[in-house]
Amino acid sequence: MSTAYRALDSGLYNLNNAEVIGRIIAPGNQKWFQFGDCDAAGLNITVDRLSRTAKNGVVRSIGKEIVRSVDGEFTMTAMQFRRETRAAQMLAEIAYLTQAASVAATYAIAAGQLEVGMIYYVGAFDISNVAVAAGAGATALVEGTHFVVVDPADGGVQIIGLPGGITEADEAEITFDAAAIDVTAKRPRLQLLTKPSVSMEIKVRGTAPEGFKATLHLLQVDLAPSGAIEFLSDEFASAAFSGRPQRTANGVGTWTEHG
Repeated sequence: MSTAYRALDSGLYNLNNAEVIGRIIAPGNQKWFQFGDCDAAGLNITVDRLSRTAKNGVVRSIGKEIVRSVDGEFTMTAMQFRRETRAAQMLAEIAYLTQAASVAATYAIAAGQLEVGMIYYVGAFDISNVAVAAGAGATALVEGTHFVVVDPADGGVQIIGLPGGITEADEAEITFDAAAIDVTAKRPRLQLLTKPSVSMEIKVRGTAPEGFKATLHLLQVDLAPSGAIEFLSDEFASAAFSGRPQRTANGVGTWTEHG
């Protein structure tokens, strides 16, 4: 069967077992990426009509009807996704973590702030060679007995005990090395709630192995998250989005049937 191509008209377009490919709308951007695999993605187009009834006759009938506006809503739930999807879910700008290397850097715990069981973040990432000293005489704490590095990637050190002669009223100091991190590592650091929506050009491709094949192409959709963002769940991770297609100089989009 030959490919059928037509502009979108009113009605419900739905693709089960679909892959959503997206391109962030920005000057000069030509890069498309996999926005997510979906169990279903759909576009519901609605038409608002204004009617006038004819007054002649026993039963009134519609004498005139005009289309006042056309609107639509695109919905999808991504089951597998990447950093751009997570950024859109959190209305975030994508930035990448960077850090200069440091050796024997220090983090001070003020008097009265030292407490067994508490975790202290030293303000650096990928830390190693951690040491802790406390009290006026800089008494060394023993790793595994008095402190543990609970989160080296995020720079977290937990105090789990104090040696004799040291109390929680004393000052303490954490010494550590930190590895260099540059943008080539591509460790996303999202600035949350900085974007009200993400403007994208979208293609939704049916991926079911059998049956009908089609591609829904929307030239501009301002996507925003829909529903709660789950980080801990017994279910597979998912990200729900919805957005209203915008009219561009080339229209709203197309629906292409591949046979």
